[in-house]
Amino acid sequence: MTSTPNAGIVNSSNTYWFLPGMNFEERYGYLAGQDTAEGDTKPGQHPTSPIEKRVNPFGFGKNDLLTQDEIKNPVDKLKVYGDLKLKDATDSKAVGELQPGDQLNLDFSVSIPWFKRYLNGWTLNYTRVGGMNDSDVEKFHNSYGKVDAGFAFTLDIPDGVEVAKDVSAKVSGLQGFSANVTKTTNGKTLIVTLKKDNPGTTQKWQDIIKEVKNVDTSNIVISVTGLSVKKTATEGTKYRIRGTVSGFYDFANSSTENFVKATTARDNNCANRNYFFFAAEQDSKGLDANGEENKSKQISYSFQVKKPAQSTVTFKDGDKTHATVKVETGMAIDTDALPNESMPANPTKAGCTFKEWNTKENGKGETFTGASKVNSDMTVYAIYTKDSVPTPDPIPNPPAPNPDPTPNPPTPTPDPVPNPPTPELKPNPQTPAPQPQPEKHIGMIPKTGESASFAGLLAAIGFSIAGLAILRKKKMMEENNK
Repeated sequence: MTSTPNAGIVNSSNTYWFLPGMNFEERYGYLAGQDTAEGDTKPGQHPTSPIEKRVNPFGFGKNDLLTQDEIKNPVDKLKVYGDLKLKDATDSKAVGELQPGDQLNLDFSVSIPWFKRYLNGWTLNYTRVGGMNDSDVEKFHNSYGKVDAGFAFTLDIPDGVEVAKDVSAKVSGLQGFSANVTKTTNGKTLIVTLKKDNPGTTQKWQDIIKEVKNVDTSNIVISVTGLSVKKTATEGTKYRIRGTVSGFYDFANSSTENFVKATTARDNNCANRNYFFFAAEQDSKGLDANGEENKSKQISYSFQVKKPAQSTVTFKDGDKTHATVKVETGMAIDTDALPNESMPANPTKAGCTFKEWNTKENGKGETFTGASKVNSDMTVYAIYTKDSVPTPDPIPNPPAPNPDPTPNPPTPTPDPVPNPPTPELKPNPQTPAPQPQPEKHIGMIPKTGESASFAGLLAAIGFSIAGLAILRKKKMMEENNK
């Protein structure tokens, strides 16, 4: 391996199986070169023809392997590029314009489009080694492998950036890896590591090659969330976030599943181990316009703090303006960066209780609080509820005084008046008693004697009335005496 990480492949024995200059680098490619092509009896007869099929048991095509230009100029052609930009930004070079409190979600990408073609070339080179007979080629084709791999992304955090406690990272473009986020003790550097799930699992080498072939290593992205612009960030100041990305690919290959360590006798069943590591440089396509001078390979992202746009919230209490409050547009009164602006005190109204501020004067809009987001100038209205009038407890009427009862005087009982005896009617001697007259059978009563008969009838009625009066008076006296 190289003594220090390099941005890509270096031209050394740690890069290729054989040292450069020996004309064997081409074995990482599709052409025969110094080896035999299909149908050749001697090596080197058709250097620009495809290799023999027998030494290509994995069936690599031309596009599965490095180009001749990449093989001959690895330092310039086999580079690892990184880029750091604001999430969803279309111009990676531009200096961002952010306000205090804004979210600072970043996409940190790394591009290694040639890696799987390089790994395929390493595999093909193994079967193209001179003297490999068919059985040796087949033995390698059926060999076993173990793989471990990882990435490390770092972000230097400037003073104008806040790191949340729940900062996190998510990987896309690369399956089978898990992300982990840590901070240095001083909190100045954020470290995101990607580690391969289930490293060192024994697999058929053929299966490892298939897995790598299905990976798009040209756009591996780490999305970091939990960063924001500090509310105390200085307006007009440019802040720069520096980044680095490096990684490794470590693998072992064995003819058996036992992965026997190599011995001095170079046992045929021994395993061989190889590992590559790299460091990325800034992709020129996304070079930060505020990047450091003479450091064109430094990965970075810059932003400038701008004065936040402000909106006004007018608080109406009936026809009167209760208060006006400034708030950063897109923020809430309670959480923006304006320390001297806050929710007003609740208004009062006789006979009513303040209920809320509302976006509609009739109270049928949305409730407005200090946590409500304000996107433009707006007016809110005081809403009240009428106080209920308490019903007084009824006062019981005192009972009317009960005066001592006045005794009713006894009703005097009059002395009984003796009833005078009814005089016995005696015949008047002077008046002769009427003599009965012989009955006459005639049709009409004659008028003769009419007045005498009428007078007798009146006398009888008079006596009857007098008798009744005497009886009634007697009865009343008896009742009064009871």
